[in-house]
Parts: sequence; C-alpha cells; structure tokens
Amino acid sequence: FCKDTAVKSIVILPPVPIADFEPDTSGCPPVTVTFRNNSMYGETYIWDFDDGSFSTEVNPTHVFYVSGTYLVKLTVYGLSGEAEFTQAVTVHETPQALFNVYPSEADDVNQVFKFSNASLNAAKYIWDFGDGTTSTEEEPYHIYGKEGAYNITLYVWSEDNCPDTTSLENLLRITAGDGFIMFPNVFRWNRTGPTGGWWNEGVIDNTVFRPHFINVEKYRLIIYSRWGELVYESDELYKGWDGYIDGIKPAIQDAYVWKVWVTYVNGRTEVIIGDVTFLH
Repeated sequence: FCKDTAVKSIVILPPVPIADFEPDTSGCPPVTVTFRNNSMYGETYIWDFDDGSFSTEVNPTHVFYVSGTYLVKLTVYGLSGEAEFTQAVTVHETPQALFNVYPSEADDVNQVFKFSNASLNAAKYIWDFGDGTTSTEEEPYHIYGKEGAYNITLYVWSEDNCPDTTSLENLLRITAGDGFIMFPNVFRWNRTGPTGGWWNEGVIDNTVFRPHFINVEKYRLIIYSRWGELVYESDELYKGWDGYIDGIKPAIQDAYVWKVWVTYVNGRTEVIIGDVTFLH
C-alpha cells in the first residue's frame, strides 16, 4: 500500500475596505470637527482636509479657520485594497460690523444723530447707543437728551447666524450750551384731517404749530383763543398743535395766544408769551 501527502497554504484575505466617516457639518469660523471613522476592513488611514493639511489618525479633530466649502477625503488602506470617501464641511462667511455716526460732536443735547451702517454680509443688527437704549434698525436715528461722552456698540449677524461686533469708545461727545426756544407766527390748516401734531427734526411742515429749540429739557405749552378758551396744551416737545380742537374739528381762522414754560438742560428756566395766526 503506497501513499503520498501534499500540503498547501491558503490565505483568506478580508474584504476590500469600505471607507466611511461622519459628520458632514457646517458652522461659523472657526469650525472644530471631530471626525468619527466608520470605515471597515482598514489598516491605515489618510485624511485630506482640503486646506493643505493631512492626518493619519483614526478619528482626527481638525479646525477650519477660513470660510469656504472643504471636500474632506478619507482614504482607507487594507490588506485587500483601498477605498475613498468624501464629504463636505462648510464654513460660513463671517459678517463684519462697521459703522459711522453723523455728526460726532454736538453742543445741543437734542441733536439728532444718524448711525450709518457699513457692515458687510450682515442681516440682523442690534445697536447699543451707550445710554441704556438699543435699536434693531439697520440705520437708526437717535437723540441722547443729555450731555456726555458715549460708547457705541454694533452687533451684527449673518444669514447663517454668524456674529461680529465692533465698539467705539467716546465716539460721541455732547456738550450742553445755553439753550433757546422759538415758535412760528403763522401756520396752516391741514385739510386732510387731524394728524395728532407729532413731528420729526428736519421735516418742514407748516401745518403743525411747534417749537424750534436747542438744549430744552422739558416744557409746557398752552394755547388760548381770543376769548380765553383753552384750545391746546402739551408737555411733549415733539408734539405740536395741528389746528384741531380735541383732535376732531378744525379751529377757526384767527389769532391765538400761546404761553410756554421752558426748562433748559443747564437748569435755566424761562416763560414766554406770544401769538400765532392760524390760516385756512
């Protein structure tokens, strides 16, 4: 009985690698991403972060500083070959907060300041005027009402909610000089109806009897007809008489006597009496 034996080695290789990772993400710079490697059958790894940097760690952490879209590629090497997987990381564009104020100095505490917004890539705004008040308007106007130096801060956010801020210290300086107040001697009936008498600085409107003033802290105005009837009174500086009695019916065309008590920001007080002609 004759026999023989043959021996062969068989090598069973693992499957070809499967490359996979997470997360695909986005955010405001700097964006820090910890990549979780979900690959299978890999022995070594090379990460290409698409910003000129690489890593051979299994689960690397990488910081993206500059806005843009990065195609992160993972190459997996195994005993049976290699595989690649690519995902995008988006770093949103950062806004830039910029502004100017006109004017930057005034000697009238009731000066209207315009805040000119020069911000880049911004969609939402919060202004801190430095006097305890704020605004969400893009280009607000503001009256301080008191002398002093004010620090202005502008907060901005992009459409992707990325923030930026800028602050300027002692940007505004307001000094209170001696004030004055004066009234017109004639105004006209507004035929479209009562307006309530509210008015804005810089708007010319001869259908409202109202003062022109500098450095007035508060005042009280009363107006009488020639027969001694009280037709109007107010302590609102930016609310004048629109020529309507009780906000309903127009006063008759005539001359009216007014009296005003004024307190200026420097403490000086004054009482002035005058007359105004109301024309139809």
